Amino acid sequence: MNQETRFLMGIYQVNVIIRDSLEYGIPKSNYSKEVYEQRKASILHGLEDNAPLIHFLKQQKENDVGKSIQNNINDFIDLIYGNDARVVHTEDNKLIVDTAFATQVFDYVVGLHETINDILHGFINYNKEHGTYEESFGELMGKDDIFYRSITYLVLTDSLARLFQEFNKTMNEAKGKENPQSSFVINEIRKVIGFLNFLDEHTHIENEKYLKNKELSHEVIDLMSGSKKPEEGKTIPMYITDLHNEWSKLCQVTELDWKKTYVEIWQELSEFEEKILKETQKNEAQN
Repeated sequence: MNQETRFLMGIYQVNVIIRDSLEYGIPKSNYSKEVYEQRKASILHGLEDNAPLIHFLKQQKENDVGKSIQNNINDFIDLIYGNDARVVHTEDNKLIVDTAFATQVFDYVVGLHETINDILHGFINYNKEHGTYEESFGELMGKDDIFYRSITYLVLTDSLARLFQEFNKTMNEAKGKENPQSSFVINEIRKVIGFLNFLDEHTHIENEKYLKNKELSHEVIDLMSGSKKPEEGKTIPMYITDLHNEWSKLCQVTELDWKKTYVEIWQELSEFEEKILKETQKNEAQN
């Protein structure tokens, strides 16, 4: 490992926490307080003044791009990891998550992850031009990409399924008449579909299984909207279940593949940090 990859890992780690924050848009019976606190400590460390990402953003003075990105990151922290976070709080030593903010969580995760992803790829291109590129980091980014996009598709299509069910329930209770609640749900559905479209616009994955699942996802959206009819013998809930299962299987495979590479490069980073520490201590002792 070299100093350039070490710098990129500092930025990358922030993006890992942003990705994993998708969890706080998912209704669950139990959330790990310990995992949340680990994520909070990790991302706050990665956003300190001397941290790689903040250092980079402070250099981007043209059109206030760096400041704009940093403001979005700060808003994201305030939403989920701040002392007065609106999404998460502890109660009787338990982690309580308000999933009414799910759409806001998805909005920040999808937008910020793509922004930081672009920053990392910019550095990769620079390092390639200057002979400091390391293949291990490029491999990590490739495996991260398909895992991130698979898990995001899973979470967002599951969210659509819940919203679709809520919309039908609301309309049934109102005897088919539109009402403020149904209008709210429709608006939320449109936002989630917008996130999926944004994901598609920035995806360059050619994995056959991923592309097949993506196609199935948009087919289910068409079924929900009524622009397409189910095949004979199938219902929309059956399509939704199939979609969930297919994305879940791909997520399991891509997560294992990503994690293996992540652990390997993290070990390289730890050894590199230890080497730097020993050299620093040796120099200090000589002086």
